[in-house]
Amino acid sequence: MTDITRVYYTGDVCNHPGWFTATERPDGNLTLTEEPGDLSFDREFIESPRHIGRQYDGTCNPRFVTADAHAAFKACRLALVRASVEGRAPHVAPPIPRAQERGAQLSQFVHDMLVASARLATIPTVDAVAALLVARDGAYVVSGHTFTDPASAKAARLLVAHAVRLDMVRGLSLVRALERASARRLWTEGERTCAWCHHAIRALDDAEELGLSLVHHPCAVEFGEWANDGKSDEQIAMEQREQRREQQWATLRALEAGEPVTVNDDDTF
Repeated sequence: MTDITRVYYTGDVCNHPGWFTATERPDGNLTLTEEPGDLSFDREFIESPRHIGRQYDGTCNPRFVTADAHAAFKACRLALVRASVEGRAPHVAPPIPRAQERGAQLSQFVHDMLVASARLATIPTVDAVAALLVARDGAYVVSGHTFTDPASAKAARLLVAHAVRLDMVRGLSLVRALERASARRLWTEGERTCAWCHHAIRALDDAEELGLSLVHHPCAVEFGEWANDGKSDEQIAMEQREQRREQQWATLRALEAGEPVTVNDDDTF
């Protein structure tokens, strides 16, 4: 035998709260029938009395609470508001978010987690980044330093690869992470002045390497415009094609002469 005759459905992100009449069943459970109202949907639930909350804090857990628990919650909230209005309370308790707001927060959290997982799945491993550094700089050169011991070079390269991968996890592209690794070496060596404008560089995020020196990002753009000397994109592309063509002809002449050369993808004719 239970004393519960009326319960309040606390609702959630997909269901509207409402009042229900509780009728005891022969098996000891309760049949909860929604009371008529402007926002009622003639819903009906079968619930155990053990799952009916005797205390209510404004959230959707538990799903059902007794009428006394709901009345006590409303009285407590009303007392806090009245005390705040009358200036008798140092502060008002923070409002409890509604079920829809909590659902939106949960959806945003799940979305952010999925995006982070997808981004993490596309980020190369530390070994893959280290192999890329070997292909770019060679087995004995790491961040501008030349090593004679292969073990020392590998250890230094793994530290750089870890930093590159961490920057990619934080959202940087591979190219930007590699540029930041080069700038980090100069930064840790104590270089703090822009080689172009000769002003102080406040943080590593504001710097990039240019000609074995650190410069501000805007200064690097300004240097690029100055180096191009007002040339159009078409002129720059034409010069790059001419440079590649000259490199291809030099590779071909070396091959014909029997000299050892390294053929890259850009050397195809």
